[in-house]
Amino acid sequence: MYSIKCGGGFENNRPIYSGVTFGVFGKPIVFEVKADDVPFPLTVRFELVDDITRPPAYFVVNPIISGNIVDVQFFNVTKEGSASINEPCSIVFVNQVDLRMIVHVDRIGGTPTYRLTYEFFEAEVLGVQQ
Repeated sequence: MYSIKCGGGFENNRPIYSGVTFGVFGKPIVFEVKADDVPFPLTVRFELVDDITRPPAYFVVNPIISGNIVDVQFFNVTKEGSASINEPCSIVFVNQVDLRMIVHVDRIGGTPTYRLTYEFFEAEVLGVQQ
């Protein structure tokens, strides 16, 4: 009877997948991303990291390794409370389409576990060379 489609709150970013999961500090949460015309899936490994040389709530997408693995690190997230990034960040660019991700992390009482709320987007980028 009803059908709902959310266009998302970020202009030019089409939501393609979202969810909530739980993680353990120091261990990656692994996402498998499949794309048309790409023969193997992309592995996105998200991890919380403490590093005093980085600012608080600092988000880094590292270069692709081993052909299909991208490590995404969120540095110095508060040990109690919430932290997030302000807009979707580019993960990989394939066939004129940018795969993007936004995250929000909640931690309670300094425990090693956390809740990750995430959303993946795609954004067509015309006129950009790969």
